Amino acid sequence: HKVQEIVLSHPSVAEAIAARADDPKTTPEAARAEAEKCFREIAANMNSTVLAVLYVIFGWIFRRLFHSIDIAGLARVSEYAKTTPVVLVPSHRSYFDFLMLSWLFYGNHNVPPHIAARENMAFGPFGFIFRRVGAFFLRKDFEGGIYKAVFRSYIGYLVKEGFTQEFFIEGGRSRTGKSLAPRMGILSWNIQAFLDSGRKDLMFVPVGITYERLIEESSMIDELEGAEKSEESVLGLVRARKVLQRRFGSAFVNFGEAVSLADALGPQRALFEAEETEEIAARKRAFTEGLANDLVERINWAIVANATSVAACALLGEPRRGLFRQDLVQRMAEVVDLLRVQDVRFTPALLADEPDFSDSIAFLLRSGLIKSEEDARGEILY
Repeated sequence: HKVQEIVLSHPSVAEAIAARADDPKTTPEAARAEAEKCFREIAANMNSTVLAVLYVIFGWIFRRLFHSIDIAGLARVSEYAKTTPVVLVPSHRSYFDFLMLSWLFYGNHNVPPHIAARENMAFGPFGFIFRRVGAFFLRKDFEGGIYKAVFRSYIGYLVKEGFTQEFFIEGGRSRTGKSLAPRMGILSWNIQAFLDSGRKDLMFVPVGITYERLIEESSMIDELEGAEKSEESVLGLVRARKVLQRRFGSAFVNFGEAVSLADALGPQRALFEAEETEEIAARKRAFTEGLANDLVERINWAIVANATSVAACALLGEPRRGLFRQDLVQRMAEVVDLLRVQDVRFTPALLADEPDFSDSIAFLLRSGLIKSEEDARGEILY
C-alpha cells in the first residue's frame, strides 16, 4: 500500500487521472480507482517465505533437469548491487531463464530481481506465485493514459529505491537461437527514470544463458513448422511434468560486461535532464537505440559455445544436408578455432572432447538431433 501511494502520487500519474476525470462519463473517484487497479495489475509483491519455499522446489527441479549449472561473473554483479541499482538484461531462449536467475540470486544471498513479465504469465495460481517472487506484469498493448503513466512511475520507483530489475530486451523467446531485434520500451523508461532519480549511476548487465538442450525444444520445432503457439495454462504445466523424467545436459549462466549508464550518457546527461524539445527527444531515441543494440551484442558475446551450437554451425553452414564424420570434425575444429581467437567461452565438455569431438557427436546422436548412415565411403552424419 505504501508503494501504491508513492507510485500514484507521481505528477504524471496525477495528470493522467485528472485527464480521465475530465471525461463526463467518469468521476475523479472512478479515475483514481482505475489507477489503483492498474497498479495492482502491474506491481510485484515479493514475499520472503514464498522465495524460500520455491528456492528449495526449483533447486530439486534443476537437479532433475540438468547435470550441472555453471555460473560466471555473479560475484561482480553482487558488488555492483551494493552501491548501484542493477538491471539484468538476459538472453531469452526458455521460460526457465527468469526462474534460474532468481534462484541463483537467492542462493547467493542477493535480493532476487524484480522481473518484467508479460501478462500471459499471470495465469491461474502461478500469477500469484510469480508476483511474490518478484515478477511485475505488463500488457502487450499500452493503450490508455493511466495504465502507461502508472507503469512508468513504477519503473521510476524501482530505479529510485535501488531495486535490482530484470527484463528481456528481445521481448519474447527466440525460436532459432539467434537474438531478436531489441525492444526499446522498458529500456527507455529506465533511462528516463535514471535521469529523474538523481542517482549517480545505473548498471545494465547483459546475461548469456546457454542450454545444451532446450526443455521447450519440441514445441519450438512445432511452431517453426507452422503450428500455433500454445497459450500458457495450468493444464500445460501439469502435462509438462513428464520433462522431469528427462535430462537436458548442462546450463551455463554468464554475466557479461556491464554498461554504466552514467558513463554511456557522458555530457549528454545534462542535456537530457533539461526541458525536452523535439531535438532532445530525437537524440534520446538515438541514444536508446544505440544502447539497446550494444546490450544485445554484449548478450551474444556472453553466450557460451557448446557442442550442440558448434555442430549446428558446422552442419547448417554446409550446402549439403550431411557430412562425413571426418569432415564434420574438421568443420567443428575450424569453428572452435575461430571462436577461440575471439575469446568466446566454451563448455568444459566441449574443450575436453577435442580434437575428435566423439562424445559431442555421440550426445547429438543419442538426443536425436542428428542421424547417422553408413556408406561405402564412410559414416555420414546429417
